[in-house]
Amino acid sequence: MQNKYARLFERTYIGKLGLRNRIVMCPMGTHSDEADGYLSDSQIAYFEERARGGVGMVIVEGQFVTNKTDPWMYYATVADTDRQTKVWRQLATRIKAHGARACVQLVCGLGRCGFPAPGNDDPLISSSELPGYYFPDQITRPMTVDEIHDLVGCFGRAAARAKLAGFDAIEIHGHVGYLLDQFMSAVWNHRSDQYGGSFENRMRLPLEILQECRQMVGPEYPILFRLAVEHKFEGGRTLADGLEIVKCLDAAGIDAFDIDAGSYEAHEWVIPPTYLGDACMLDAAAAVKQVTRKPVLNAGNHTPETAVAAVEQGQTDYVMFGRGLIADPELPNKLLQDRREDVRPCIRCNQYCIGNLFQGCIVSCSVNAPAGSERDYVITPSAQPKKVVVVGGGPGGLETARVAALKGHQVTLYEKKATLGGQVAAAATPPFKSQLRAFMDYLERQVKKLNVDVQLNTSIDADSPELSAADQIIVAVGATPVIPRIPGVDSPHVV
Repeated sequence: MQNKYARLFERTYIGKLGLRNRIVMCPMGTHSDEADGYLSDSQIAYFEERARGGVGMVIVEGQFVTNKTDPWMYYATVADTDRQTKVWRQLATRIKAHGARACVQLVCGLGRCGFPAPGNDDPLISSSELPGYYFPDQITRPMTVDEIHDLVGCFGRAAARAKLAGFDAIEIHGHVGYLLDQFMSAVWNHRSDQYGGSFENRMRLPLEILQECRQMVGPEYPILFRLAVEHKFEGGRTLADGLEIVKCLDAAGIDAFDIDAGSYEAHEWVIPPTYLGDACMLDAAAAVKQVTRKPVLNAGNHTPETAVAAVEQGQTDYVMFGRGLIADPELPNKLLQDRREDVRPCIRCNQYCIGNLFQGCIVSCSVNAPAGSERDYVITPSAQPKKVVVVGGGPGGLETARVAALKGHQVTLYEKKATLGGQVAAAATPPFKSQLRAFMDYLERQVKKLNVDVQLNTSIDADSPELSAADQIIVAVGATPVIPRIPGVDSPHVV
């Protein structure tokens, strides 16, 4: 019987670069670099784990080409140095050792979307004088022409360093309203010189960057461009505007387009929650496919089913997974091995993959605890298998039982209700919470496969005889709901 995901595992090409399949890892930030911007060991291990999991290409999170643009980027002192090239080589080598292609995203800064730097009173910079996104009372300083020319040179040198380090491709970040996008967009570019005004002038900077990179890497080295083809807010880029940009970049020699939608003003599209549904930005890629013959990559709440359907219907050439690969680095290999039921689904909660970054912490995951700390959390067989009792059949109890069983322990799980799932069972009932339901189904399947002894309709307390033979007891009975102190809240008609 043919694997129904076979179309995802066709060998394909970006230019002359062959990829083993159509699954690409999105360039999502991890906040796990060192204090000077140097890639950390844990960061390299994180990307290597996704390469080992079977993706066709890893696009490494945005790497700064300079620390001269935004004041808050002062810490990235390795940008545009030989030391940056050295660690890039380590990362590219580790990714490619597992058969994946390695692409590095090059970014020049956030512009008006950045942050003031502690102890640095320099204003944020942008294409024009604009209110900062987070601090609207702080007005950005327009970049000078000399600064723009310097930035172009930084991109070219970064491209040369990426090729020298062994990366198979580079991606220029012109995305979601960051600094380069501020030059490209009429809503933010109010300049009156050669870098503003007309469409041609607004495209001058990205085209100069492309030309500089091309000169440094040669005609056959793949250069991708990441673009939100529409901004999704009034006054921002429309789809028609975005398609004109695609046609312009296509004519200038971009090799592939990384397409989605959104901006900081419509942030829900940048990291789409579950409410936006599956494959929520596929229409953007499908529109781009109508105006270019170059390969198109697309992200946005894809599932394996939407991914294969999108390829089969010609709506995109490559399907990108970001949070899906944080949740399960082995997603591609599991699909290739026809093990769809073993894929751990992303629940699109944005709590630890995105929320952590805004709190200054490294990336992690609600459903995959080792994410971001792959070297620290390795499940290994126990030298002394035990009899383990888990009390509670919600997500915490099920995950505990799964991991204990993987370590070789004899596990019994007790749940007082007739079904598993705990409070998540109720939370997963709305149709738009399908991924939450899928996660609970995944946990139930895994404990069954691992021969966990699940006892339903069984209440356990400290004196229960079922505990007498246990070597280890783990209590996972869930949270206690908060009852607000409202007069009448204890009335019989109140829920």
